[in-house]
Amino acid sequence: MEEKIIERNVSEIPTKESNSIDLSLYHNKTVKIAKVHEVEVQDLYPNGEYNPKSVLTTHKIKIETEPLRELDEGNNFTDKPLVFKDDKGNENPITRRHYFGLSLDDDGNWFISKHPNAKLWKFMQNFKVTDPKQLEGKYVKLVWIPSSNPEEDTGKLRILV
Repeated sequence: MEEKIIERNVSEIPTKESNSIDLSLYHNKTVKIAKVHEVEVQDLYPNGEYNPKSVLTTHKIKIETEPLRELDEGNNFTDKPLVFKDDKGNENPITRRHYFGLSLDDDGNWFISKHPNAKLWKFMQNFKVTDPKQLEGKYVKLVWIPSSNPEEDTGKLRILV
């Protein structure tokens, strides 16, 4: 697209407060795991290489936190849920999710690997549980991961695994 100069006084362009939510304030906050499910999702890494057009699926364990709550001036949780409004004005609670891959055996059955490098098994061992459903009600820490681009002030709020 070709650049087009807009003929107007730039001093008259209004300013507005952003309605964005600063999730970096939730760094190191502790929240409860609310749900644990097995889900089937698109396998974006068949054969170990990224392929967004892949039609293959894989199974994962999805853990999801309770909705985050707003913070007060002292950076403590309030009772009010943290929500964002979509384009239609609907309020949606903000949660954090993490997906752990399951392994597939030769018979086509999905299972939790106990390999020393298996992330789900390590995560479960940290909580001293043997069944993923037992993770519900456990508390996890959230971490803010800043963008790798130093010119951006964005990042991601994730569950520490």
